[in-house]
Formats: sequence, structure tokens, C-alpha cells
Amino acid sequence: MSHKNESLQKKNPLSAPNGYLNRSKQQIKKLKYVQISVESYSHLRRLEDQVKSLEEQVNGLEDEVKDLNEKLFAAQLEMTNKENPVKQHAKAESEAATLKKSPGVLVLLKLTAEHRASHLDGALKEYMRQIHNLKEEHEQKLHDVIQNKAKQFDKIKHEFEANLDQQLLRSAAENSALSSSLSAAVNSALSSSLLERSSMVIKLSEKKFPS
Repeated sequence: MSHKNESLQKKNPLSAPNGYLNRSKQQIKKLKYVQISVESYSHLRRLEDQVKSLEEQVNGLEDEVKDLNEKLFAAQLEMTNKENPVKQHAKAESEAATLKKSPGVLVLLKLTAEHRASHLDGALKEYMRQIHNLKEEHEQKLHDVIQNKAKQFDKIKHEFEANLDQQLLRSAAENSALSSSLSAAVNSALSSSLLERSSMVIKLSEKKFPS
């Protein structure tokens, strides 16, 4: 009798509803792993490459600014070296004041000192003019480079942001489509499972209660 019952349970389709439900759950679980398409993934990778490219460009701008700062420092050092004639001029005046106290050479020393002072004054003015022009030139170059690089960076930034917005909108649309497809697949799997189970119940009923 027990052997007969076991045989009926094996043949009885109602004894296997859990198997169908488990299979449906596995199908749903597999479908949940679908998140984005290969195209969306490629777009996101390209966006990452663009970000890396922007970072490299920013690093290049920083290197150029650093190089200009070094050139400005060199110009300031040159300015300091050219200011040495001012100190020489002061030293000459001090020496002239000392020598003027010596009798007999006062007139000669005075003429020599005046000539030397006139020469130093002219050289000093020329040096100061060159220093001023050099400083203005370097400052203008630095300002122009910074302005141009800032404009380039802003342009690249705006283009990147616009492209990023488009890619995000496209990814959102694709994700929505994938979500709808996933929902339809889940509903189809559940409907198929329910129809199969209903068919089996009807067949079993027909076997138990033949007309």
C-alpha cells in the first residue's frame, strides 16, 4: 500500500509545485543581473577616459605656470644683479667725499668723480628701464598664458559636462527600457508557470474524475 502511494506521488503533478516555483525564482534571479547594456558600459568607459584626459591637461597647465614662475624668478634675479651699479654709484660718491679732503688734488678728483657719476647715472637709468620693460613683459606673458589656458579649460569643461548630461540621459533611457523588459520577462515567466500548473491540475482532475 505504501509503495502504491509513493508511486502515485511520483506521478502526481501536484507534488511538484515547489519545483516549478523554484525554477521561476531562478529565472527571475538570473534576469536581475541585467543592469546596463554593453553600449552603456562603453559610454561610461569613454567618459572615464575623458576625465583622465582632462586631468592630464590640468597637470600640463600647472607645469606651464610653474615654468613661467621660474622664468619670472630668473628675471627678478637679473634685476637684482643690475641694481648693483646703484651701490657702486653710492660707493663712488663716498670715495669722492673722502678724497675731497686731500689738498692738491681736489679739482682733479672732483672732475673725475663728476664724470664717473654722470656715467653711472646714465647706466643706472638704462638698467632700470630694461628691468622695468623685462618685468612688464614677463608679467604680461604670464597673464596671457593663464587667461588662454583658463579659457581652454572652461571650454573643455563645458563640452565634457554637456556630453556627460547626454550620456546620462541615454543611460537612464536604456535602464528604463531594460527595467520594462525585465518586468515583462518576469511576468511572462510567472504566467507560463501558472498556466503550466493550471494545465496539470486540470489533467489531474480529469484523471481522478473521468466523465
